[in-house]
Amino acid sequence: MPIAKTKTSKKITIKPFSRPPKLPPDFYEKTSQELLSATTSMMLQHKNVAQTPEKPSSSPSLQHCYNSVVNLVSHQFGPRLYQDLVLEFQSSARLILPDSSDTSSSSLLTFLAQQYPKFVDYLLLVRHVFLALDRPYVWKDNSVQKRTTSQDHQAITLLEVGLHQFHQRLLELSWDEDAYQEWWKLLWNGSFLDGGSRHLGLLESTMNMWKDLGVARKKIRQTQPLLESSLEELSSTWQSNTGKYSGEAFLKFVSKQWHYVSEQWTFLPKTWLRTIVEARLLEPHLNDEYLLKELDITNLDHCQRLWFLAARLDDGLKRVLDAVASLVKKIGLAHVTSGTAEISATPKSIISSLLQLHSQIESLQKVVGDIPLKAVWTEIMNHSSLVAEWLAKYVDVEFKNFKSETSLEPLLYLFTHVQAKDVFEAFYKKDLAKRLLLNRVHSMDLERQFVSLLKTECGAGYTSKMEGMFQDVEWSRESLARYKTSPEFLESESGGVDFEVQILTTGYWPVYPQYPSLILPTELTNLQNCFWNHYKSKYQGRKIVWQYALGNCTVKFHLGNKTYEFIVNLCQSLVLTCFNERSSWTMPELKQRIGLEDDEELERTILSMSGGKDQFKILVRKKAKTTNKPVSQIIGPDDLIQINERYSSNLRRIRIPNLLKKETKEERDKVVESVSRDRLYLMDAVLVRILKARKTILHQQLIPQVMEQIKVPAQPSDIKKRIESLIEREYMERDEKDRNRYNYLA
Repeated sequence: MPIAKTKTSKKITIKPFSRPPKLPPDFYEKTSQELLSATTSMMLQHKNVAQTPEKPSSSPSLQHCYNSVVNLVSHQFGPRLYQDLVLEFQSSARLILPDSSDTSSSSLLTFLAQQYPKFVDYLLLVRHVFLALDRPYVWKDNSVQKRTTSQDHQAITLLEVGLHQFHQRLLELSWDEDAYQEWWKLLWNGSFLDGGSRHLGLLESTMNMWKDLGVARKKIRQTQPLLESSLEELSSTWQSNTGKYSGEAFLKFVSKQWHYVSEQWTFLPKTWLRTIVEARLLEPHLNDEYLLKELDITNLDHCQRLWFLAARLDDGLKRVLDAVASLVKKIGLAHVTSGTAEISATPKSIISSLLQLHSQIESLQKVVGDIPLKAVWTEIMNHSSLVAEWLAKYVDVEFKNFKSETSLEPLLYLFTHVQAKDVFEAFYKKDLAKRLLLNRVHSMDLERQFVSLLKTECGAGYTSKMEGMFQDVEWSRESLARYKTSPEFLESESGGVDFEVQILTTGYWPVYPQYPSLILPTELTNLQNCFWNHYKSKYQGRKIVWQYALGNCTVKFHLGNKTYEFIVNLCQSLVLTCFNERSSWTMPELKQRIGLEDDEELERTILSMSGGKDQFKILVRKKAKTTNKPVSQIIGPDDLIQINERYSSNLRRIRIPNLLKKETKEERDKVVESVSRDRLYLMDAVLVRILKARKTILHQQLIPQVMEQIKVPAQPSDIKKRIESLIEREYMERDEKDRNRYNYLA
């Protein structure tokens, strides 16, 4: 087998140049001139800058330019190329902003807005082409304004160098200040006062240019005093129009401008802008002389704007809340004062006005949030000692004329601020008793609900008697049902009379006038005795006192072929039944016949059935010749009272109300005196309770504790009088060593 021959490989030897290569002598000049001319030529070609020089027949490509920069930098021509590039930036800035530019036909800002983007595009082109020069070298030039203030960024870029040359050109032409003045006029007159959006684009582009040039902060600092002085002047112009000043119109203007600068002037710092507008335009008007003078809590839109803007000032919201409190106090006290100064102001109208004021405040709170007015309402509701009484009377009228939309919360809100709650209790309890006994309750659930709210507010002891009234009404209904199934009732001779009884517990109900000498018909007397025998058999040891003043009857009246049913009280029914015996009576004769000794009550009874509306005129009065008194006011002793033979009504069942005796000052004083007497007992009880627990106490400590626990209007002088009374009655004594200390006597 033949053996193959192996080939030997040849070695390749690379020999160095005998002489190192050299650049041509004009390499830098030729390459740099070609490079700089090419970039400038591209800018002029694409942007159609005026005064375009004659272009070379063939321009190098961008790739070629980039390679040229790489070659120059690699041969250590970077610093020299940088200096030439700065000079080229200056030349380009002159081309963009020539000396002979005519800006008279258009604004300077418009011209700069057209030329600046061209120069920026040129710089971006240069940055890409000269990237090899921009990266390896760290250029430091203190004359160039850096675009960033970061401590880590100490070097400047070619882009910043070019922008610096553009700014220098503006300064050279004195266009920098001119451009700012035109920008400010456009900002104030053309944007702020005009409120349009036509110039916003130009304003924003100019501010962006200043940001690129690094002078935006300077311009903003320059703008602040101008903006402040202009806003102050505008504010003074509104204030000088005192005769035509409208707080609502001014606040609308401020709100509109505040939102305008916040939403449209996005090229300026938003917080800085808002602060200046609020401090220079709004704050001078936020006082009792201008905006707060015309405060209207019913104008919700106006109040919402005021709250929003005032809350942005340091103490603006406090000023507004103080003004609202002052206004509510003024209105509320005016309503309360009208009740003590004017005869025409009724409790209903006063409390209705206060409730309307409360409703207006609630509507305002739904829009602006909570308004602290507790102290204000406390002062209003306790300005007069009559307010508690008025509130009780108002509740009585509302519950008598019950409507489905009646709300208890506003009434309870006013009640919570009343300090004289014992006065309210006395009058409310009196009116509640009338409603229950005279069947004037439209909604028992509403009555119970209100008493329950009072119980929650004041405790069980406050409403114990009121709840006892409800229990009596319920128990009376159950007792009457048991009575009608009892042998006594079934065996009684009712004579066709339906008899109902309400049993009241003494102590729960007010004291009513007694008519013990009334002469009742035999039918009623028999029914009374029958019920008394039944009640005595069920409940031994109890006593019944008949309250004739609270009785009601239904009387049938036959006139011709018509029959009417009159719902009257017991005294009215006794007067009417007298005409079954005779056709005419005098007042003294009726008094003797029915046994009613109260002349005023008898007179009111007769007047209620002989005057007023036609459907109430069952009786007629014939004036005696010897009487000179007017028929409409009083009944003479010789006046004849007869049945009205001409009586007619479309109704068959008619309720004839008795003429209520007006609550005299003496009766009201009795209620107030009773309340005052109860307060004395309360003070005595609190004083003894405190001393019994402490055994000894200083006068300065005792007075505040008593005033805190009694929770009714009282003065320290009143408590001092009760202390003296307790000392006289030997419940307590003064310490022999310290006259300001009291000791409890067991």
